[in-house]
Amino acid sequence: MEIDNRKILTAIVAITLLLFPIITFTSGPSRVVFVILFLLFFPSYTLLSALFPRRNDLSGIERLALSFGISIALVPLIGLVLNYTPLGIKLYPILVSVTLFIVVTAATGWYRQRQLTVADRFSVTFQVGLPRR
Repeated sequence: MEIDNRKILTAIVAITLLLFPIITFTSGPSRVVFVILFLLFFPSYTLLSALFPRRNDLSGIERLALSFGISIALVPLIGLVLNYTPLGIKLYPILVSVTLFIVVTAATGWYRQRQLTVADRFSVTFQVGLPRR
């Protein structure tokens, strides 16, 4: 089974917009799980999709590893920029700015992949089936 990266980016934007109110109105361990996904994976995956839209640019494992690694540096940079605005570093400004970053980079990645042929686009391929004896 093959899933086009544009569908993954669309799903990330949809999940991000669904997580926004969940993160805002929940507390405790459930909030931590959602925030980890929201802050440590989505921003850099969408950035990598915008920067490297081709199939041969990065492998799937490299994208996954870099998605976690780059987010660790990217989200504090967004916080640093917010620190020098009147909004400051608070929950809502961080949520809004990270959400806007995810939406903008996902749209850029979606557009750049749309410019490529289907064979050149990055897609996730996996096999589904029962194990053979």
